[in-house]
Amino acid sequence: MSAAQVEKQIQDEIRQEPGLAEAKVEVSADDKFVTLTGSVSTERQHQLAVRIATSNARHREIVDKIIVREHA
Repeated sequence: MSAAQVEKQIQDEIRQEPGLAEAKVEVSADDKFVTLTGSVSTERQHQLAVRIATSNARHREIVDKIIVREHA
């Protein structure tokens, strides 16, 4: 699977996940890495986004740059 296909698959799954409806996560991929950027509201959303990426990354390493903006 090409980097572009992996990127699209992860982005599509994140967008379709009800628990991430309000998350602002972007995905980029190359032959070695999948990079997640953006922000989410909770640590649970953060873990969910990383889990989706990990399950679709194939052999690529996850670079997690997501910011968690939990409201106190």
